[in-house]
Amino acid sequence: MGLIDLYDGIAVVVDDEIHDSNSGIGRIVKHLKDRNIPVVKYTELPNDEAIKHLHSVSFIILDWELKPDLGLEEAEAARIRFPESLYAPENLEFIKRVREITYCPIFIFTHHDAKKIIKHLHDAEMVPDIGKHPIYVESKDDVEDAGRLFSTLERWLKEQPAAYALKMIHVETKKAETELFKKFLNINPAWPSVLWQASQDDKSEYTLDLKDFIVQYINNTIAIPEFEESIVRGDFSSHPAVAEDDLIAIYNGANYVEATSIGRKNAMTGDLFLMKEPKETYYLINIKPLCDLIRQKNPRLYCLKGKIITDSDELSLYEGQIIQKASSEVLPHIAGVKAIKFSFRDLKVEKWNRLKTHLIGQVLPPFSLHIQQRYSQYLHRIGLPRIPDGYFRPMEKCTVSASSQSIG
Repeated sequence: MGLIDLYDGIAVVVDDEIHDSNSGIGRIVKHLKDRNIPVVKYTELPNDEAIKHLHSVSFIILDWELKPDLGLEEAEAARIRFPESLYAPENLEFIKRVREITYCPIFIFTHHDAKKIIKHLHDAEMVPDIGKHPIYVESKDDVEDAGRLFSTLERWLKEQPAAYALKMIHVETKKAETELFKKFLNINPAWPSVLWQASQDDKSEYTLDLKDFIVQYINNTIAIPEFEESIVRGDFSSHPAVAEDDLIAIYNGANYVEATSIGRKNAMTGDLFLMKEPKETYYLINIKPLCDLIRQKNPRLYCLKGKIITDSDELSLYEGQIIQKASSEVLPHIAGVKAIKFSFRDLKVEKWNRLKTHLIGQVLPPFSLHIQQRYSQYLHRIGLPRIPDGYFRPMEKCTVSASSQSIG
């Protein structure tokens, strides 16, 4: 699959000269249509209602100088110089709203001073993280050629490994969704109703069951994309080393979701609670199976007590894995900290209604499942005799007490 093929949706072009086939934007639109890319045209910025429908567009091309309609003849309007303050705020507000619903690239193709626009974008308080999600600003003269146009579109993906990875997954996910639809449509179009009724009969959370079925089916059938290593790894030679805080945040984001992003009212396996009491502050993690949680409105939760590990010397690693002790589980990179140690010897049973106000997030699989399995092994463990000191390594000094000497 070529990079340009990842732009598999509709392109949106906002330019007041878009209906002039001889204009720069007219030639750009022709190149897009020649590549069979559908184009939606606007001569002015879409309103808020229209913006809501832009979440699935492939990319957006925006003209920075969208002149207002003053009812003048075209020749007269062309002679008028409009101050940037007339259109810049509206452009920035449009960019802000689009980026709230999609990560699609926004290309500003203009006859205006590109460097001035770039500075304006970086200085704008309403788009504070523009450096992390660059908006490409190019002269229309530089992209009127088809080769340069598509090279610019591909360059955005090459320089944005996150967007590239997500678009690769998006393409394969859409294929899996289509296959799911066709497969079960041929079986029975009412298959969601069948699953819904089964959940109701089981007194389960039917909305959750239906969601899990669809997500798991897609996850199990989606093809593994062939990522280009050069794009995913990128060229970080000119970038500073990843800071420790960034490293922790990246792994936290992969294995833990904050309560503010959960948006639910029911308990889940892996729910993490922060308990602040007069004498101590600690965490509780719910390890009760999901099937037992969704059948009750106020279930009992089985929670293990945990505390932050402040000394990294407490951890032993082997080939990137934590060597766990039999009576505890250390979960790394959750809740914004390096590691939390949960004791299997301290199981607390609490009602959901009592704990839900203390919910700070949810530990995701595989960590939430792993701690379940480890606790199960702990409950069924068989005690083994202690291996004596010096058995595997010679001791510098070995003292044998009289009570342990053999009788000869």
